[in-house]
Order: sequence, then structure tokens, then C-alpha cells
Amino acid sequence: RYIVPASPLKPGEFLLCSVEELALSHYRSLGYHEGIHCEGGNIRLLVTLAMWDVIFSPDITDRFHSVYQSWPLDFYTKEFHSSRKHKIFERIEEIRCQQLSEIISFIRHKWSMNYGSNCDGLRWKIFRDFKHFGSWLQCLSSTMIANACGYIMAQTRLTRSGLPDLVVWDPCRLLWRMVEVKGPNDRLSSKQEVWIRKFLDWRVYSEVCYVKAINS
Repeated sequence: RYIVPASPLKPGEFLLCSVEELALSHYRSLGYHEGIHCEGGNIRLLVTLAMWDVIFSPDITDRFHSVYQSWPLDFYTKEFHSSRKHKIFERIEEIRCQQLSEIISFIRHKWSMNYGSNCDGLRWKIFRDFKHFGSWLQCLSSTMIANACGYIMAQTRLTRSGLPDLVVWDPCRLLWRMVEVKGPNDRLSSKQEVWIRKFLDWRVYSEVCYVKAINS
């Protein structure tokens, strides 16, 4: 844990915070007024909602055996992509050609129809509400969303981990970043390096924020 000043209005008062909370405070000082520690939950939510009709397609038989299933049985296997290859391709190309406003409208509809559904690894409450979620979506591009959907749908198992800790954004300037936070003696894993390079390939600011302890 780290000790930081509570507020410029309260000199002499301090708070205990995690390394991720400290990093969020740093990015707020840089103008990224919105930010959450979600370890890539924002990307998973985005991709799942954008690809909802493909993931839960009724045309793919023998993938749901119980109403209590949170994902298709084959989701983390190679068969998931191979059995839906054409549907995945068509949906991704549709996203790539759409205006951002059209994609957000589709995602808003899926959010309202399915909010709270028990989907493996999906964290609905990382955003306060859809307005909060939408303020981040406005910073994206159709191409970036299509790239993220294509990458995760093609490798559902391999992309489960390694996503950066934080997403920070400024709704006014439409700027955003994915940030991996590392404390003293902490190192990047190979999966984290892959994700950072992938975001950079998609022209998304992605970086590592190293936090160092300073003696008083």
C-alpha cells in the first residue's frame, strides 16, 4: 500500500491506496479524468456486446445443454472460431464499415437487453452505468473495435489474461489509454507484453506505469 495526500484542501491528511489507485491519481493529473482498474474488463465487455449475436447464435447446435451455462460449451476451444468463422467474419466487417454511433447504438441495445446476465468473466459493474460506459466508447474507432473483436474471437483461450490493469480516458478530448501498472520489483509477463504490442498495432496508446517507493 502507498500513502498519498488526501487532498490539497486538507493539508496534513493522508490516505492509504493501492498501486493502481496511485496510478489513476497520476493520470487524472494528466487530464484523464475518467479511469477504472478493471484488468481489461472494459475490452471484454466491449467485445462480448459487439459480438453478442455471434457468441450466442442459435444456429450453432449442441453448444448449450443447460440454462445455467454462462458461455457456449466450445467458447474456449478452437472449435468456437471454426464453427462460426463466416459469422465472425461478416460481423467484424460490418463493424469495420459502420459509423461509431451505429456501433454504440447496437452495444447500448445489447446492454439494456442483457444487463446482469451471468456471462463468464463479464463484469457489468465496472462502469457506473451505460452513460459512463458510453463516454469511453465515444473515444474509440470502428477499426479498433473490429480489430479487438477479430483478435479475441480468433483466440478466445489465449486472450483470457494479460490485459492491462487500467483504462483511462478524457471524454472531452476523446483520448484514452490502456495502462499496465508495475510496482517495485514487478515485471511484465509475456502475455502482458503481447497485449501492449497489440494495442500499439491498433494505434491505441498503451504503456507501462512504473511506481517507485520514495523514502520520506
